Amino acid sequence: MTTAGQRYLPLFDYLAGLCSLFGAFWLHFFLKGDVAVLRAFALSFRWLFVAPLLQVFLHALLGMYSRRSRSASFGFSRLVTSGVLTFFVFTAALFYLRAFFFPRLVILLWILVSFFCFFILRLPLFRRWQDERFFVLYRGERGRKLFEDLRKRNTSSGVVVGGTDIDTLGEEELRKYLRRIVQDLNIDRVLLLLEPEEREKAAVLLREEGIDWGTREALAFF
Repeated sequence: MTTAGQRYLPLFDYLAGLCSLFGAFWLHFFLKGDVAVLRAFALSFRWLFVAPLLQVFLHALLGMYSRRSRSASFGFSRLVTSGVLTFFVFTAALFYLRAFFFPRLVILLWILVSFFCFFILRLPLFRRWQDERFFVLYRGERGRKLFEDLRKRNTSSGVVVGGTDIDTLGEEELRKYLRRIVQDLNIDRVLLLLEPEEREKAAVLLREEGIDWGTREALAFF
């Protein structure tokens, strides 16, 4: 379910992108002392309000408005991808449309400043707007008891919405199961209540599937 905060994320991204673009022009001026960049700013002023829509579109395309974007690793990789695509798409648009002029350094500064805004401000805001949803992987009777205890002790750290005994699934079955469960239950992170050797194997599998995971977070529930 989409929360009110999550619905406002595109607006936050647009405003952050717009402020970053304005800031990029002035930063260029202070770095280079070139008055021409201020003339470019004035001539392309109306286009400045359109440009950040590209970032919002790319964020939507890359899944930045799903619950998975709460994950720092997922968010970082998508923001890097978005920045690279923004640079090439915007540079190509400038070349073919020739309707306005942005120095390339301004574009690069825009992407860097907006990346800072998105990563430093956006992700913490998203986490604050929503409780994290955890899924637990455990093994055996002892693991099941720990899992049941976690479910009873949901705190401000988040909510445990489910778990499974990895003894009941083979590796490939576990991969398919996790892909489905992360999407169906809107899972933010998988907690590993496993022995060190098993934990490392599970961690490798989760990394390959692009699923955020943790063990330290489980301690917060006790």
